[in-house]
Amino acid sequence: MSSSLFVYTVILLATIGCASKHSEHSESRDDVDIVSKPTNQYVISQVATMKPLRHATTQSFVVSGRVSYDQNKISNISARVSGRIEELYVQYQYQPIKKGQKLLTLYSRELETEQENYLYVLRNEPANTTLIESIENRLHLLGVTMEQRATLVSSNKASRSVVVRSPADGHVHQAVSEENNVMANQDTRNYTGIRTGSFVSKNQTLFKVYQTDRVWLLLDVPTEYQSLITVGLRVSITFQGRSNDTVKSVIQFVEPAQRSGRPFITARVSLDNHSGRLKIGTLATAKMYSESGNQLFVPSSSVVSLGRTSVVFVKVGSNVFEAHTVVPGQTMGDEVSISTGLTGDETIAVHAQMLVDSESIIRSEK
Repeated sequence: MSSSLFVYTVILLATIGCASKHSEHSESRDDVDIVSKPTNQYVISQVATMKPLRHATTQSFVVSGRVSYDQNKISNISARVSGRIEELYVQYQYQPIKKGQKLLTLYSRELETEQENYLYVLRNEPANTTLIESIENRLHLLGVTMEQRATLVSSNKASRSVVVRSPADGHVHQAVSEENNVMANQDTRNYTGIRTGSFVSKNQTLFKVYQTDRVWLLLDVPTEYQSLITVGLRVSITFQGRSNDTVKSVIQFVEPAQRSGRPFITARVSLDNHSGRLKIGTLATAKMYSESGNQLFVPSSSVVSLGRTSVVFVKVGSNVFEAHTVVPGQTMGDEVSISTGLTGDETIAVHAQMLVDSESIIRSEK
């Protein structure tokens, strides 16, 4: 007698016996329907059973990145009036500067004329507050501070120039413009793009001041992890040359889309750098911890691999088990997550290998 026929006969006899003696224990499947199925779908056994478990999981992976400027901490310094640079106090790119430090002195005939008008109105129409306020507003727009205006009133003499000061601590990063820059084949790393005597136009950008008290760490995340990256994800960062110095932070921003031709997306971490220890361009590695919700887990012993597919045995009757196709996921110790194939309400065999007929091929319709 073949093994398949033998198993079929055992199923038939056992099921009929159970139906006659323990009809109150019959479960969701009709016994006649069960015994009419092929023997490579159903197995009768008294192996240990259990229900799948649900618990949260944490998945970690490592990506690389680099320290960059915080784009929100860049200040543009523009000329409020057209004029000629009389004194230049910044001489080279990346020169460190402090807030309030002099950058240049700019002579402007327009500014001088506006100051003279202001003094004239104060002397001849002191009661015309509307006109006085209007001129004061224009002086403010031209870059004259309240302190400079007070000096103008006390001295009763128009200043020939205005001092441009830095609005923040940082360093000069960029030349003014292409037309005022030196020839393209020259080394411009130690050149600001402007000189004493240069003429600048109104609204022309003179300097860009980059602050480094906060910096960005830009992480290149492979697209295979794209679904795991979210704002608020915990990261543990190690910088090149400082392997013993670990910084913990969270993701503040994730690129909403993948750029064409790039096999990764960019995730951003904002870091405090008041100490100045993080230099722009420093390479770093970041370990990310992705926490998932309650996932379904079963013992690894309850899953049988059939090559391209995997199955677990679900109890469908009194000591009757049916093979269900599942998609295993992450393995944690003696457990494996199930992403597809089970709902969590089933009762499964703990040791599935004991139910496999060595002479037949398990086939699942679930």
